[in-house]
Order: sequence, then structure tokens, then C-alpha cells
Amino acid sequence: MELLIGISREARLRVIELGKNWNHFLILGCVLLLGGVLAITLPLMTRYDADQVIGWTFLVCGFFQLFQALRVHGSTTFRWWLVFGTLLVLLAIAVLRNPLENFSTVHVVAGLLAGLGLLKIIYAYRLRPAREWSWLLLSGLMSLVLTALLATHLLPADLKLSLLLAVELISAGLCLTLIGWGFNTMNERLIKQVI
Repeated sequence: MELLIGISREARLRVIELGKNWNHFLILGCVLLLGGVLAITLPLMTRYDADQVIGWTFLVCGFFQLFQALRVHGSTTFRWWLVFGTLLVLLAIAVLRNPLENFSTVHVVAGLLAGLGLLKIIYAYRLRPAREWSWLLLSGLMSLVLTALLATHLLPADLKLSLLLAVELISAGLCLTLIGWGFNTMNERLIKQVI
């Protein structure tokens, strides 16, 4: 790929290492997308609470990230998967605690969502030799925008948290699916460039 010509061998190897986990990005993205769609549609069709769907989706994704961290233990991506997984599990616990009953829990959810957004932006720069880095940057910026909307009082509190977290699930899921798809198509060509 022309995008990696002139890039150091170390940067190419880092992208190849991440590209080997293309299926991880794809699976995680699909789970997040499904959770976001269900969080919006289930409350409309049934009496099921959207916060429960959102919380359980974050929890499943968090444990999936922690499992991935154990799987790649010893590689340079281990710490990233560990931090992302831990943050998602903490976010899930905060959402499942029914944050609308406790105003301070909404602030915890907003803080964790802001932390997740900043972490995505930082990690996007780590992906930068690959063209897929822009999707993660977009997802991180979207998380920060949603955090700002959560902090404002423009929407009713009960609608605001569920809707914004469902949008977060959908946007993060879409971005991770696109990253996984891009790494899948690009990984073989990158390996040939390094060799």
C-alpha cells in the first residue's frame, strides 16, 4: 500500500501486529452495533429498559477486551486492550447501577465516557500509519461530543442517558467494524511489504 511507503519498519510491524487482530475489531464492532440498535428498538417494542441493554453490551465488550488482553499478553497491545476492557467494565457497572436514581452516578458515567473518548483518540494516533486510524479518531471525538451533551441539560434526564449511550454504542460499533474490515483487506499486503 502506498500509504506505508516511507514509514519505518517498526511502524509497519506495529500496524501488522494490530492487523492480525482484525477479527477482534470486527466482532467487537458488531456486538456494539447490535447492542446500540437493541437499546433503541427494544424499549419501543417492549417494556424492556434500554439501560440494561446498554450496560450488558458494555460488560460483554469489556470482558471481550480483557480476554483479548490475556490472549496477546507480552505484546505491545496488551496494555491497550487491558485499559479499554477495564474502562468498559467500569462503564457497564455504572450504567447497570441505574444512574437515574443517583445523580452522581450520571457524572461517573460521563467521566468514564470522556475517558473512553480520550483513550480512543490517543490509540488512534498509535494506528496512524494505517488509514483506519481516522475511524477510531472519529469514534473518540464522537464520545467526547456525547459526553458534552450528557453534561448539558438540553434533553430530559431519562431520555438523555439512554439515547446518548445507545448512539455511543452504534458509533463505536460502526467505527470498529470499519477498522476490522480495513485491517482484514490490508493485512496481507502489509506483510508482503515488510518481508
